[in-house]
Amino acid sequence: MADTWNFRRRVNDEEADRFSRHGQIFFKEGKTVVSGSDINLVFPGWKGEEEHVLFVAPHDDDNHLGAGLLSQAVSSFGGQAYFLVVTDGRNGFCTQEEKSLIYEIRKNENIAASRILGIDRIIRLDYEDGNLAVYNTITTPDGKPGFHMELTRAMREFGVTRVIVPTFNYDHPDHKYTNEAVRICVFHAGTDIWGGRPTDIRTLLESAVYRPFILPPDIGIVSPQEAFTNKLKSIHAFASQKQIKSLADRVRKSGPYENFLSIPAPDYSPGKLFDRYF
Repeated sequence: MADTWNFRRRVNDEEADRFSRHGQIFFKEGKTVVSGSDINLVFPGWKGEEEHVLFVAPHDDDNHLGAGLLSQAVSSFGGQAYFLVVTDGRNGFCTQEEKSLIYEIRKNENIAASRILGIDRIIRLDYEDGNLAVYNTITTPDGKPGFHMELTRAMREFGVTRVIVPTFNYDHPDHKYTNEAVRICVFHAGTDIWGGRPTDIRTLLESAVYRPFILPPDIGIVSPQEAFTNKLKSIHAFASQKQIKSLADRVRKSGPYENFLSIPAPDYSPGKLFDRYF
C-alpha cells in the first residue's frame, strides 16, 4: 500500500532544496509544492519503526474524522500509531435511555473503529466531556494530576516522536483546551519537568475536523482507495452518534484527502527578532 500514497507539502524557498529530494516540485497559486510518495514530506527525518505517532482527540471520533488516513499511512510506512482520547464522551447521548450507557457504548465503538484503521493502542484519560476547562491544569483542585501532567506522562511513556491534534478553530471548548494543552506538553515532554524520561517530539501537526484551519494548511495527503474505504467504515462504526452519517457522507463526497497544518517549535530569540525588525 505504501507505494500508492501521495503526499504534498507547500514549502518556502529555504525548504525547497531540502524537500525536493523526496518528490517533484510544481507550483500552485504562486506557491511551491513538493509532491511524492515519500512520507518524509509529512514527517521530515522519518525513522520507520522508531517512530511513535500520537493522535490526540478531544472526543472518541475526532481522530477518525480528521486523521483516519494519516494514521494508516503511519502504519504503512513502518511507524507505530497511538490514539489518545481526552474526554469520556458522557454528553454524546442522543436519548435519555442511552445516558447511563453512553460511555461504554462510545468506548466500544472507538475500539471497533480503530481496529478498522489497524490501530489497537488506545489511551483514555476520561476527563468529563464538555468540562475540560476544570482539568486543563497541571494539577486538579483536589491535588490529582491534571490534563497537562497526564498528557506529558503519556507522551514520555510511549516515546512519542510526532503528534497530531485537531485545530482549535472550532467553538467546542474541549477542542480549544486540547489543542492548547498539546502545544505546551510537546515542549514539556522533551524536558525533565515532573520526572520521567524526556522524548524528542519532532513534528506537531493540526488536523481539521469540523472547521478549516486559521492559516492555510501546508500538508496534503491522497490515500489509496483501500485506506479511504477503511476511514469511511471507521466513521460509520460510531453508530450511537446519530449525526455521524452526515459527517461520513461529507467525507465520502470529498474523496481520499486530508490536510494538515505544521506547528513550528517555539524558537524565540531576542537577537534574531532584533536583527529582523531593527
